[in-house]
Amino acid sequence: MATEEEVPVIHILHWNGSSLETPADAAVLPALLSRQTGLTWVDLDVPTPEEVRILSDVFHLHPLAIEDCVGDVLHPKIDDYAEYLYIVVHGVVAVDLAEDAFRTEELDLFVGARWVVTHHQARRRSVEEVRDRVRKRPELMGRGSDFLLHDLLDAVVEHYQPAVEQLEEEIDRVEMKIFRDASRETLNDILALKRDVLHLRRIIGPQKEVVTRLTRREFRLISEAAIPFFRDIHDHLVRIQDLTEQYRDVITGAMEGYLSVVSVRLNEVMKALTAVSTVILPMTLITGIYGMNFEHMPETGWRWGYPMALGLMAAVGAGLFLFFRRRRWI
Repeated sequence: MATEEEVPVIHILHWNGSSLETPADAAVLPALLSRQTGLTWVDLDVPTPEEVRILSDVFHLHPLAIEDCVGDVLHPKIDDYAEYLYIVVHGVVAVDLAEDAFRTEELDLFVGARWVVTHHQARRRSVEEVRDRVRKRPELMGRGSDFLLHDLLDAVVEHYQPAVEQLEEEIDRVEMKIFRDASRETLNDILALKRDVLHLRRIIGPQKEVVTRLTRREFRLISEAAIPFFRDIHDHLVRIQDLTEQYRDVITGAMEGYLSVVSVRLNEVMKALTAVSTVILPMTLITGIYGMNFEHMPETGWRWGYPMALGLMAAVGAGLFLFFRRRRWI
């Protein structure tokens, strides 16, 4: 059974120049798009295959763009189709990094001159936040599709900050744990953090490039007034990317620290085993000598030969043990 987050929903918001319209039926979309003024935002929230046909039947989008939209695009990107832009970004999934892996999920955006389409296969906090903001302040859509695109991208990037802070807390926790308990579990924690940071790094680089292109005046759909706002998003992504590089270095250092601690412990164990072997070796030698079955061995016929052998082994072992203790080898 589908959960509440997975129920297919189409949200339609249309700014007519003076007020916000929120029709419930997608059949009105051709009429809305035929208007010469206003801005239409269609949010396809976990759409069915029939609802996805809106992209081709109503918006007449390129088949390749639709194919990428309904599939999985592993890296953020931006494609210019002259009349509209197709943008793929990845948003952070809210998880507890102490219990779960860092995850991102795809958000597809189509941006035309007087319309915006968002498509996602699961609940998106960023989209919901912008949608609620627009319902409270409809005039926000009056600024144009490029500003609505900015609001959506800004909300996506803002959610990276708590995840980055949580990553930093997990790194600090693991660093402290290394010197308290350099166990297999600690190694698994380090490897999990390394995987999370590499995932973040793979996403942030292309995502920053997408926003960089939006600030370069490459696309006629992005107005001059909107460029400074996209630069602000770019600055946020640069800071996150810098932190990601720092975290990668810290995790590399943590791995080296873990290996050093394990190596020191292994050396301690080997030193103790070597000392014990050294203590036992003379006893083994004495036992081997008196275990030989030669006929002319004076001690074998002596009444006190057996106690003497035991005493000799005990004396040599105790002497070596005290010597090692004094040298602090054991």
